Amino acid sequence: MPQGKYSVPSSLLRVTVRSLSAGHRAAPGLSGARSAPIVHSDSISPDLLVAASLGHNTRPAASQHDLAQELRRRTLIKHPTTFQVFSWLDRAAFLPADSRASSYEDRPVPIGSGAVISAPSSHARLLDLAADFVSERSATQAGTEANGMRVLDVGSGSGYLTAGLTLVCHARGVNTSAVGVDVHPALVSASRASIRAAGIDMMSRAALVGDIIRGEWAQRLLSPGPGLRMIAADALSPTELAQQEPFDLIVCGGAADAPPPALLALLRRGGRMVLALGEGPVQRLALVDRRPAADGDTDGEGWVDGLRITLLESAAYARLTAASDAGDGLAASGPGETDLAIVQAELQQWQARFKESQGRKPSRADMQGDARAASLLSAFRQLSRDVRSQK
Repeated sequence: MPQGKYSVPSSLLRVTVRSLSAGHRAAPGLSGARSAPIVHSDSISPDLLVAASLGHNTRPAASQHDLAQELRRRTLIKHPTTFQVFSWLDRAAFLPADSRASSYEDRPVPIGSGAVISAPSSHARLLDLAADFVSERSATQAGTEANGMRVLDVGSGSGYLTAGLTLVCHARGVNTSAVGVDVHPALVSASRASIRAAGIDMMSRAALVGDIIRGEWAQRLLSPGPGLRMIAADALSPTELAQQEPFDLIVCGGAADAPPPALLALLRRGGRMVLALGEGPVQRLALVDRRPAADGDTDGEGWVDGLRITLLESAAYARLTAASDAGDGLAASGPGETDLAIVQAELQQWQARFKESQGRKPSRADMQGDARAASLLSAFRQLSRDVRSQK
């Protein structure tokens, strides 16, 4: 998707990057304080057709619970809360009827309006990061449970992640007000129906096994009220969400070169934003923390202009796009091109990970022996044909 155009103060591009584990290398130009720009993504060879495997020999899951178990086995789900929520929140409820055969495949699936629902592993990672943040807040800030948290899902699309974020916070005992925002009114309407369908499914399964806790989760989806709202708006506009109270956690289903100012304006002190940063199709997932009020305003100890950015692993997301840059909210590219770009980025990401773990490029046999890689490659070929036929 085309990049939105924003005027970012140069001070926001001078941040200290810290890694979460010893030996994690910062991207070029990011070591040390006040380095700029935020991210440089190394280019990756586009040899996609023979290099699209992570090296995991997996079979497509038969159910949501099987999918959650497979992601946990591959350490793509790490937090117990994420596993619980992921096992019960059925992805099938959030897909168009003609795409539900792909519900439990770990790949993006088109959902209309030029958008896709992210791969389950991508959603799981974001839910893991949300669970970590809730745990950190609960440990360091007394009264979090009583005062609650406000969560914003930018580019909410299908609504799956918004529902998942709501349940993760609820499962951690935190009173939560979650807002999902998307520029496509049709997707917002569909996401509301999907969340309700997921709640009905969860309620029926909970009743069968007498699970009171999951029944309470289902009620959160069936009677969202102020605790869970889906709205059609441009979150990157400086005015459309200006009346919203600040958010403790902002999760973006897209990538940008730098944290968008409109979103930073919505981030509460002590809050965190999760998004992908980088210019190319493969970026770096990042945590953008705003300094707590109790810490004062003096820079140092990793803080620059009240922000601290932590780079995590490589990621593949479509570009965050302002509605003003995309007309009616659709990408400027033709139908199918956005989907193709996302699948291509997923394949590029796998290529890099395989090479890093195995010390070589994956062969065609490696790719064909991996169910997820084969599924992505099939989608890549089909989308390529679709795009060519439109030209």
